[in-house]
Amino acid sequence: MLEAWRRDCNEERLHSKLGWVTSWAYDNAILEIPAAIDNGSNHDRTLASAG
Repeated sequence: MLEAWRRDCNEERLHSKLGWVTSWAYDNAILEIPAAIDNGSNHDRTLASAG
């Protein structure tokens, strides 16, 4: 019974504090952020000067 509650809470129930996604989906999105940053451009990051 506890396992059924855990699965419902983590895999089915949407959570308002997490932007109305499941805990599982939120965790997976957070884990993908570093990969997205690492796959960015190889160019130096500099501020563009005005003018």
